[in-house]
Amino acid sequence: AVYFHRSGYLGSNPHLRVVWAGDQQTDWGRLDGLPSVVPYGTSLGLAGVSAFGSDIAGYTGIVSPPTTRELYLRWLALGAFSPVMRTHRGNNWQENWNGDRDAETLARFREYSVLHLRLLPYLTALHDEATRSGLPAMRHVLLEFPGWEGATRADHVFLLGPALFVAPVLERGVTVWNGELPPGRWYRWEDGQVLDGPGKVTVPAAAGEIPVFLRAGGIVPMLPDSVRRLERVAGEPPGRSVEDVEGSALEVVAGAGGESSLDLSDGTQISVMRAGDLPPDLTVRLGETSGEHGGRSGTTGGLGGQAGQLSADRDLPECPAGQNPPLDDCWSRAQEGRVILVARSGPGEIQFGAAVAGEPVRVRLAGGPAGRRTLIRLIEGLNGGR
Repeated sequence: AVYFHRSGYLGSNPHLRVVWAGDQQTDWGRLDGLPSVVPYGTSLGLAGVSAFGSDIAGYTGIVSPPTTRELYLRWLALGAFSPVMRTHRGNNWQENWNGDRDAETLARFREYSVLHLRLLPYLTALHDEATRSGLPAMRHVLLEFPGWEGATRADHVFLLGPALFVAPVLERGVTVWNGELPPGRWYRWEDGQVLDGPGKVTVPAAAGEIPVFLRAGGIVPMLPDSVRRLERVAGEPPGRSVEDVEGSALEVVAGAGGESSLDLSDGTQISVMRAGDLPPDLTVRLGETSGEHGGRSGTTGGLGGQAGQLSADRDLPECPAGQNPPLDDCWSRAQEGRVILVARSGPGEIQFGAAVAGEPVRVRLAGGPAGRRTLIRLIEGLNGGR
C-alpha cells in the first residue's frame, strides 16, 4: 500500500512511503506555491525525513488562479528530480492545466516520468542510505558543503543525493537560471558542459527545462531507456518493466575529476577513482578483477583500499560504424565529444586513459548480477569550458 505523511523524524524513514508538503496553492507564491517546494523538502531533510514529493502543479485552487501551462511544466520538471514524483489535478481540475491538455505537455510528461523511473536505482540507493543514517535524498546544500558561505543563500536549490545539484526555475516568465554553483567542478546534465564553482552562473532554462548539474566524481546509476513501468502487465510487450530489465542492463553516468562510491540495493558497488598510474597513451581498457572489492562502502566516501588483482586486461577499440557500446566491446564519444560511452558485462573495471578522458579515471563495478551489461557514460568535459 502507498500512504501519505506530512511529518516525520530521524528514524522514521523505514516506515514512510510518501511525505508531501500538503495542499499547496496552484500559483507562484513563495509562501505556499511552487517556490515553497524546495524549502519544504530540504527542511524536512534536515529533520531526517527523506521520501519527499509535492503535488505537481499544486492542489488548492480556491483562492489561487487555475494552474497554467508554464506553472505545470516548471513543477513537472522539479517533480522528476524530487525523491517522489506524483501528479495531482487539483480541486479545480476542470480549469487547471494538466499533462494531457496538449501534445507538447504530454510529450514532456512522458519524458520526465520515464526519466524519473530510470533514476530508480539511484533513488533506491538514496532511500537505503536515509534508512540507515537519516541522511535525506533531497539535501540542503549545507549538508554537502558545510564550509561554503553560499550555502546560507541556497534556499531554493538542493542536491539530489551527493551527485546532482538541482536548480529549478521558480519565477513566472523567466527563461534562464541565475544562481551560484557550489565549490568544485560540475557538468550540465543536459549536455556535459563543464562549469567550475564556487561562483555565479547563468544557464538557459526554457519552460519545461530544469538546470541540473552532475558533480565531478558523482555517480548516477539508471535503468535503460526501454523501461516504462515497475511491474509486468499482462498483454503488454515484454522487456519494459523494472523487473524485466534491471538484472540485465544498467547505465551509470559518472563525472570525471573526483572520487566516490555508491552502494546499490542489489549488492552492486560502483566506484569512480582518479587513476594517475595508467599508461599515458591508454584510451579505454577493460580490467578483469578477482577477489573482493577493497574500497570503503557508502554513498559519498572515497576509496580506502585496493581492489583484487587485475588480470586479462583488454584494450578496447573505438567503435566502427554499425557498432555501439551497449552491445559491443568498443568505446565511442557522444554529446559533442564530452561523453565517453563504454560497456562491460559483469563486475570488473573500466579504465579511461588520458588519451581520451583528459584525466585518467577508473570506474569499478563489484557485486550485483554476474551477467548484467553496464553502460558507463563518463562525462569528462575535455571540450567544455565556462
